[in-house]
Amino acid sequence: MLQFFGLLSGILAILGYIPYIKDTLQLKTKPQRTTFLIWSILGAIAFFSQLAKGALYSLWLPGSETLLTVAVFLLSLKRGVGGFNKKDYIALVVTLIGLLVWYYTKEAAVALYSVIIVDAAGGIFNSTQSISRSRKRNIKFMDSSNICRTFCSACSWEIRCSSS
Repeated sequence: MLQFFGLLSGILAILGYIPYIKDTLQLKTKPQRTTFLIWSILGAIAFFSQLAKGALYSLWLPGSETLLTVAVFLLSLKRGVGGFNKKDYIALVVTLIGLLVWYYTKEAAVALYSVIIVDAAGGIFNSTQSISRSRKRNIKFMDSSNICRTFCSACSWEIRCSSS
């Protein structure tokens, strides 16, 4: 069953990015460069910290999302908007602290927790910015991302079971 949910979350992540990438190519959506750079870094950390803790099936989501987030970041270099601001630097510092603690303690979960905190804060900030600026958002992308995370959470037992 874990295999099914893991694979399903990866497939849904890929399907969720298709309309977003299509809209970006058609200039209907302009991804924020810094946001997708930070999400790329966070995704890579989430993937490798879960891998270090023994995850298998739950890796489909962070693996596929990271590859696609990097693709959107690369597209944003030509078709996106924005640059670094104070909140972006704070997110990078918190992420770096999580990586340093992981390095010194040899505990991958610390890095994963810092990723979760930064990702949640970034998601809230990004949503409030989109709403406050009345920018057109790709709702299909946002909805599918939330569905993917729901299925992937079913795989989180894999990490707990394999760590015990």
